[in-house]
Amino acid sequence: MNFNTTSNSMASLQLLQAAAEQGYAPAQFNLGTVYDKGRGVAEDVALAVQWYQRAAEQGHAGAQFALGEMYASGRGVPKDMVRAFQWRQKSAKQGHVPAQFALGLAYGTGEGVHRDPVEAVKWLQNAADQGYLDAQFALGMVYSDGEGVAPDPTLAAKWCRAAAERGHVEAQLHLGRMYADGEGVLKNPVEALKWIHQAAGQGHAEAQFQLGMMYGLGDGAPKDPGLAIQWIQQAAEQDYTSAQFALALIYSTGEDVPKDMGRSARWMLRAAKQGHPRAQTIIAFMYANGDGVLKDEIESLAWYYIAKSNDSEDEEVNGAIDALEKKLGTDITLFAQQRSRELMNIP
Repeated sequence: MNFNTTSNSMASLQLLQAAAEQGYAPAQFNLGTVYDKGRGVAEDVALAVQWYQRAAEQGHAGAQFALGEMYASGRGVPKDMVRAFQWRQKSAKQGHVPAQFALGLAYGTGEGVHRDPVEAVKWLQNAADQGYLDAQFALGMVYSDGEGVAPDPTLAAKWCRAAAERGHVEAQLHLGRMYADGEGVLKNPVEALKWIHQAAGQGHAEAQFQLGMMYGLGDGAPKDPGLAIQWIQQAAEQDYTSAQFALALIYSTGEDVPKDMGRSARWMLRAAKQGHPRAQTIIAFMYANGDGVLKDEIESLAWYYIAKSNDSEDEEVNGAIDALEKKLGTDITLFAQQRSRELMNIP
């Protein structure tokens, strides 16, 4: 239902409401969608649930799926994965493809139903056979991992390719890795680079990082430091932690780029704040020595405490903590402990 102008919107909504109140299930479903998405009216998820429910109880497959999604997300109703599964199942059995995919995922994870990998494969296969993109990729991963079926790299590659050729970014990355490793396909570095590049070009941070490393190492791609940094930086700017850490190391060593400890410290700090254990130790060292940052032994000690929380047996970290605690004294040590809690967002 399209609401283009105020007058048309009101007239269309009134007609839709009248049909829904007379018990016409498609109208009830459409009215639920109107309130669910706020199309021409104020969003009202409670009303959306009411209309979805009325249509679902009449057997409308789209409404059954929509109602299941509401229970799964807790929108307009208390979150209830059992009810979500029940409504999705009703919809899936009527041939609703997104519901079949959702049912496959539910059986695979055990959300709202006893986990059953075999049933998961059955429903994913149904959806994949009808061209549902996410199901095709999921089925490829099932055959790759051997969940509910015997592992079959050839079928894994087949389904990943089906999704990749239609633009599924995760499938493109996985297919690229399959070509790189010769898993389910003949090993082919050119195809590997092609598919990983396509995923990276769609903005997939992990693919961008992998592509950057390929160019940086000359592994599966011509060695090109400029392209390496370009792709790693794109991933880092999307907060991909491994890329941030790698970029920090690149600028700290000055290999293939001018050495820049200020940039190194900025990227190291971003990685550390996202929980990268090695970045936390290195940024602590950088604060202790004033490498790329103003020397700040309190900040250094705070980061060493955080690093210790990830690996209490690290001799380097424990030694640095002991030395700084002795140097700074009890009061400043307590302040550094409080600072570490602030950095970790702990009250």
